Amino acid sequence: MMYRPVYLVRLDERTGEIVIIAGEETEIAIQRDGNGHLKYETKFS
Repeated sequence: MMYRPVYLVRLDERTGEIVIIAGEETEIAIQRDGNGHLKYETKFS
């Protein structure tokens, strides 16, 4: 597991999601019910 700096945490009032931008290529969304999903991530080999 690799730690990434967190650049932005915001509430999307339109969808009610908390959006987290971490590292250069990672976006995580947490929904109102607490479920989360990885929206975008690029892995380099």
